[in-house]
Amino acid sequence: MAKDASSISPVERQAFTIKEFCSAYRISRSKLYQLWAEGRGPERYKIDKSVRIPVDAARRWHEALRSPIASPRQSPNSMPPVLPSTETDGEKPTSQNR
Repeated sequence: MAKDASSISPVERQAFTIKEFCSAYRISRSKLYQLWAEGRGPERYKIDKSVRIPVDAARRWHEALRSPIASPRQSPNSMPPVLPSTETDGEKPTSQNR
């Protein structure tokens, strides 16, 4: 007896095409190429002229995006905030004792 299509288990997806990836992650094709140019896009490989994005690479990329975003005041590249100088012995700081 032949199996019907519903009883056959489909092969789990191993990679996305660019079109499938962009659709799944809701970004434009040009944005994806921009991310790759900046070194911030997901890993990819080529088969002849076709580009594929492995599913596990897409997940890692997406998880990296979901990390907490630093506010401009908390940016790791910014200088620490300047704290007001403290007064010593009730005296206000002068240009001589700063």
